[in-house]
Amino acid sequence: MNSLSMLWFPECMELVSHIRPDLRFITYCTAIRHGGQQEWKFLESQLTLNDSANEEDNENKMLALTCSRDTEIMKEDFTKLLTKRLTEYPYSVFSGTNHEKVSGEPIYFP
Repeated sequence: MNSLSMLWFPECMELVSHIRPDLRFITYCTAIRHGGQQEWKFLESQLTLNDSANEEDNENKMLALTCSRDTEIMKEDFTKLLTKRLTEYPYSVFSGTNHEKVSGEPIYFP
């Protein structure tokens, strides 16, 4: 929690639109990687899936959610994916965890 991004992210939670577009993914990812459930749930709540004007930012947010190292958060996301229809929960950690490591172990999906 001592990185600049982690100090800056709580302020940005109120002013997400003020993050420079070229820094959004790294800011989101750093906050998710070093943050907890509060940061993860906040970023998840920011997804505006039906707004094509924000398509690139939504992609950054979806991919950043996969930066979490918290296995409880990842388990919760897998559970949501398995218990809801894809149309209700159209993004998933599957979009990024095929190259990420959770608890030091790579996850691969055929």
